[in-house]
Amino acid sequence: MKTLKILKINLLSLIALPLLLLATAGKLTAKALEKAALLLGMLILTVLVFIGFEFFRNPSAFGSFFLALIVFAVIFALVMAILIFLATLAASLAVTVWTWIISLFDGIYNLTYSGFLKLYTVCENDYALISLGGSRPLNACLCFFYTLLHFVNRLIQTVISLALPLSIGLSLFLTGDVLIGMHLQFKKLYGIGLAAYVGRMTLFDRVYGITAVVLLLADGVLALLSLGIEWHEWARELRETSDQLDEGIRRLQNSDWHIAQDESAAQERGDANMHNQQQNLQQDLQQNLQQDLQEHIKGLGPLGDQVEDVLSAGENPLLRNAWNTYFRNLSEITQECSRYKKGIPQDRFKKLIPRIQQLEKQREDVKKRIADLQEAAKDPVKASLFFSGCTTPEKLENRYKSLCKAYHPDTAGGDTESFQKLQAEYTALKEYLARQSG
Repeated sequence: MKTLKILKINLLSLIALPLLLLATAGKLTAKALEKAALLLGMLILTVLVFIGFEFFRNPSAFGSFFLALIVFAVIFALVMAILIFLATLAASLAVTVWTWIISLFDGIYNLTYSGFLKLYTVCENDYALISLGGSRPLNACLCFFYTLLHFVNRLIQTVISLALPLSIGLSLFLTGDVLIGMHLQFKKLYGIGLAAYVGRMTLFDRVYGITAVVLLLADGVLALLSLGIEWHEWARELRETSDQLDEGIRRLQNSDWHIAQDESAAQERGDANMHNQQQNLQQDLQQNLQQDLQEHIKGLGPLGDQVEDVLSAGENPLLRNAWNTYFRNLSEITQECSRYKKGIPQDRFKKLIPRIQQLEKQREDVKKRIADLQEAAKDPVKASLFFSGCTTPEKLENRYKSLCKAYHPDTAGGDTESFQKLQAEYTALKEYLARQSG
């Protein structure tokens, strides 16, 4: 029996490892895409600064270029005046697609991480059962893939928990490496250091060079720090304490937000053509979603209490992950809505609709996991370490006889403590099954 469990642990661990790596890659990609707009803005600014310096360096060479640019801009403006409506739709579509891509990677993370946690929980329980007897180093070697999976999981958690200080350290290293590398390169090519070389440059070239280096370094540092902050927040969610959770719930419940009035629609309210069936349906949808969001916020406290009650009886990674996903999504939506003192603009609120609709599914997932764990807690067979699945007295007796051969103190690999736990579970389950059958 122990041999079969070792094979099962190694097989499931071998399946769970790529799921863990894929989940981590999906999460990190989603976090990177969330910062892509900021990084793209920095790159555009850098390019514009370079163009500006090159223009001031040699304005005559840019004269014909800018003349052609002005002519092109006039023609382009005329075309854009005709296609402005399509351009607006295209921009809205681009934002929607970008949001969908981020949601896709978040979905990949949630799906693969949930799959990993299910397999990991099974392996962890079986490994705990095996580890009750025999040598721990030997058991770790026999369950090599589980040991590897456990190590990789702990390593990822450690890295993301240290993401912020690591990103700061890498930023300092990047800055120092670039400056030292430039200094050594100038020393090799010109026989003088970086400071001496800069001192011999003209004022324009000096300002241009320093600005270029600062901007390029700022792009790299910004990328590292932004990702470090995101990963730090991810790690904080995974280890959020009860007090921090209560504070987060209170903050959400005290948030004051509403949807701003559409001024253009209000001015044209007298025009019957502007209030067709589609617009009325859209307004009804927004009102319903606003009520749904408020209901999610109000119900967050009682749901959080249920989660903590269940987890206080024993940590469950699947429930913890489902709860963190739901709480994070609700927090981010509420924070976005609360940013606007005069009410969140309707166009901005429309972009949040897919995420608000997703909240109901996430909450139901949390409730289902709570119900499953509460039901399992009532059934000692499911909670049993040695006799899980033994739903009849016959199965219990057969399992007991097999385990006695493996864990009896007089047998090789057996020990008194494990055998006493085995006996205690057997006695309790025997009485439980007798009551059930009676």
